[in-house]
Amino acid sequence: MRMGSQRPALQGFQQKIWMKALMQEREVPIPMLIHTSETSPELPFETPHLPRTERGFCVKPAHLAESHHTFAITPWGMDILTGVAPTLAEVQGNISMAWGRSLGDYDETEGIGCAASGVHAPHIQGRACTNWALYHCPPGLVIEELVTPSPWYANFKQVLLSDFDGLVSEPPDEIKCHVVWGKVFVAEWVTPKLMLGYIFRHGFVMNTIVISPEYQQLCYGGERIDKGTSALAACDFGGWWRAIVAVAERAVPKGVDYMRVD
Repeated sequence: MRMGSQRPALQGFQQKIWMKALMQEREVPIPMLIHTSETSPELPFETPHLPRTERGFCVKPAHLAESHHTFAITPWGMDILTGVAPTLAEVQGNISMAWGRSLGDYDETEGIGCAASGVHAPHIQGRACTNWALYHCPPGLVIEELVTPSPWYANFKQVLLSDFDGLVSEPPDEIKCHVVWGKVFVAEWVTPKLMLGYIFRHGFVMNTIVISPEYQQLCYGGERIDKGTSALAACDFGGWWRAIVAVAERAVPKGVDYMRVD
């Protein structure tokens, strides 16, 4: 129903620049913004090469990226989404292409629209999936500081995968919080390649591969990590999760019945 609704207020939840402004108004912590633009896709870098920054940066379209045309650049210049170092010209070309596509309707583009999605197609048979608010947002460019993995995912990579050296070399984990009437109901704990589990409001984690049985036994005496009793700092999943819940719930304006906060 909302996908077809032509209410301009819905655009604010689709366009990243507007959404980030809303988060700043609500004093929600977000990655540091380096540059935003709704007037030009031109990158603000003057050198012929991408700059090197202490913490790295992410370059992405303000909406309709469909996970493409996005670059997460490490301090040493590698894109953690591809494992290679892109040139300034490559990044600029992708952003300019995305800017043009932002002005069109993805449903009218063969092989790109959500009607062609392998995930959503079975649920939208016989009806359009055009999202009015999304397609009527202006194009935009966002450059922000690169985020780092949560301590739990970093520990998982270091101990179980034995390939984490403390440097960000691939996308970090993400907590997709489903907030219903201002309260977190459940969150999906994911990376682009892995499903790390579900976290329910009071801290119970289901189907997780991040928190090992050994860790659960050490810290909590069993699998119910929401019932933890350990005083070890490394075991304070509950404190970390409560902070996530507080951020997700602060992000949602009063009266919004459902919003996903990533």
